[in-house]
Amino acid sequence: MRDPATLIFDGDCATCRALAAWARQRLPAGIELVDAGTWHQRSAHPSAAELDASVWWLEGDRHWSGAAAIARSLRALGGPWRVLGAILDRRALRPAAESVYRFVARHRCGRGCGTNGAARARRTMSPWST
Repeated sequence: MRDPATLIFDGDCATCRALAAWARQRLPAGIELVDAGTWHQRSAHPSAAELDASVWWLEGDRHWSGAAAIARSLRALGGPWRVLGAILDRRALRPAAESVYRFVARHRCGRGCGTNGAARARRTMSPWST
């Protein structure tokens, strides 16, 4: 039996929230989708800095970030998405997939997107915040 999986996304980003809502309707039962700020309050791993940098897919004691997390998510969706996930996960394509992921991640919200939930949680939880 597979370990339960968790997809951690940027809850402050409208694009990320929309994609997470789309995925939530299509992913198999048992896969949890959590925004980074909420996850940061529940667990120290991945760290807040890691959550700021990427989407994460956690499955048991294994974890993937960035393009690899997207590939795992697509595979879990099944059907033609599974094929796309497998293609993105090919060793020869991983560097290109990660470069595309980084570009999209940097530009996903345009100017209307602040920092993600983990960064906001750190600021809110800091004893030095005003």
